[in-house]
Amino acid sequence: MRRDHALLRRAAPLVSKNMGMPGRRIQRGFGALAAVLSYGCSSDPSSAWVGLYDIKGERSIECGASSATATLGGSVNLGFGVSSGVFQGTIDACSLQWRATDTTAALESGQSCIVTVDGARTAVSLSSGTAVVSGANDVSMDFSGSAENGCRVAWRTTLTLVPVRLCRRDRCGYVGVTPDGT
Repeated sequence: MRRDHALLRRAAPLVSKNMGMPGRRIQRGFGALAAVLSYGCSSDPSSAWVGLYDIKGERSIECGASSATATLGGSVNLGFGVSSGVFQGTIDACSLQWRATDTTAALESGQSCIVTVDGARTAVSLSSGTAVVSGANDVSMDFSGSAENGCRVAWRTTLTLVPVRLCRRDRCGYVGVTPDGT
């Protein structure tokens, strides 16, 4: 499942060897970038989820007979988690860890976050969550839990991959790792 990256296949060095010390530092910087990008192309299933995404969705709160909904927006950077097969990201002030497969992910157990519920900041113990690839560049992510005050909190979001633009003198192109591995 290893994908070649354009920066790893370059034919000529980006910096001339006779440019002196600054040129060598730049060249080492590109080497470090190539190493980071090649790490993301591993057989680890979480690597297919890593990237920058736009968020659209909502958070709903149910407290007895009353309910409220808040619109979510912005962006999230999904990155590698604490172990192989895990990715992480912060959505609506909740820093979350997800156990990944190729096209689905489950929220790791035992997580909580602080959100405003009924006008007060309170801890929400997250009980369940799923993420599913729902298109070439989209991920549906739903998770929920119970607040300390007894209210039920649920998030329903769609994440859309934002392509990253990388340029060289001779060409420009977009680089993006989609959740479905294409």
